[in-house]
Amino acid sequence: MELSRNESFENSNPADGQGTHFEWTGASPGRYYMRIATIDQYKRKGPYSNVSTVLVRPNPPDLNLPKTKLKVTEEKKATLFSWSSVENSSEYEFQIAKDSNFSRSWRKRRPASRNLNFLSRNPGITTGGIKEPTI
Repeated sequence: MELSRNESFENSNPADGQGTHFEWTGASPGRYYMRIATIDQYKRKGPYSNVSTVLVRPNPPDLNLPKTKLKVTEEKKATLFSWSSVENSSEYEFQIAKDSNFSRSWRKRRPASRNLNFLSRNPGITTGGIKEPTI
């Protein structure tokens, strides 16, 4: 099996697998291309398979502030949300919804920094979340 960051397989890395399995660990986020060929008992390589594309997504950020469910009151309508940075991320998507499934997200923002001061017009319990970053 061969793994590469580009479709032309320049500077590709051969990957050793056992039988019909291969375990890939420690991949950094990004797009990878892979193909496989058979090798016979005399170590002769056959033709490669079709190229398959694999997208490795980064881990989601951790929401630092607030830590738990937040009760927004009339007195405190502004709330600071903060999250950890994720290596190789170009942006984050922030969502707020009234349910933990985010079935009806009523605020979606793409802030330029890793924090957002959210001003609520509707008091009540809100749930905030950060979607996985875009690579």
